[in-house]
Amino acid sequence: MKIKGHQSFYIRRGWIHKGIKKVNEDKSIFTNKKLTLTDEFGIGSNMVTSLKYWLDTLGLVERKRKGNEHYHELTHLGNLILERDPYLEEISTWQLLHYNLATNEKLATTWYWFFNEYNGNRFSRENLFNNLNRFIQEKYEKEVSERSLKDDVNCFLSCYVKKRDIESPEDNIESPFTDLGLIEIYNKKNGEIVYQRTSKVKLDVRVAFHVMKNQAKENKAMDLKNIIYSPNNIGKIFSLNMYEVIDILEKLQDLGYINFTRTGGLDYITFAKSPSLQEIMTNMF
Repeated sequence: MKIKGHQSFYIRRGWIHKGIKKVNEDKSIFTNKKLTLTDEFGIGSNMVTSLKYWLDTLGLVERKRKGNEHYHELTHLGNLILERDPYLEEISTWQLLHYNLATNEKLATTWYWFFNEYNGNRFSRENLFNNLNRFIQEKYEKEVSERSLKDDVNCFLSCYVKKRDIESPEDNIESPFTDLGLIEIYNKKNGEIVYQRTSKVKLDVRVAFHVMKNQAKENKAMDLKNIIYSPNNIGKIFSLNMYEVIDILEKLQDLGYINFTRTGGLDYITFAKSPSLQEIMTNMF
């Protein structure tokens, strides 16, 4: 479990491009004490710590050790993004990263909890705080300070809610995850904002296939109910209802990725293809 590893800084536009580019150029960039990281990245020291956390949590870098030396390398996904979409301009790239983030219970507990465990469709900050606090106490038997939890909830909402809905900031301080259309403001009353889940942006069907294949592991079939309701699958992670999931499955069947069987209430898919993530990203872009 981890709370507030981000130093209260949500992901800014341009951060991930800069991060994977720098790690690719110098594997020791985060461990070389001779470097002034604020100069290397052009951001403050706490932001550098936050950037390192996000690169790790999103599955883009991994820490390595050779003898007494520690360094970081790009993961397979990090290399693919650097090669295929280095400026992270494609919505599909952010959908892939959202999947990695929302399934990372160890490093992004609040994100995992909201998309997998929490069932509320409309909620306030206070509601999220109270339910998250209860979840942590019951599952991890730990007490986390009120300030840390509230900071985590604030950072979480800043990742997904467009700030222009609240105020009028410059676009470059908005999180790219807001483009996914997963959370929006429902209404504002008496100074309190009520938010709601949405699924306004179409999920790339190839991203959906990658998620399902990843969750299936070695299994060659998957039940429709698992796709919709199981933790870490597309229904939960992207807040999709049954009809939206079925639409994705039918499109994947048309593309030849899966076979979708619907007989007497026993609805399931079988995987017809096993493309690599590299092949999936090539087709996406």
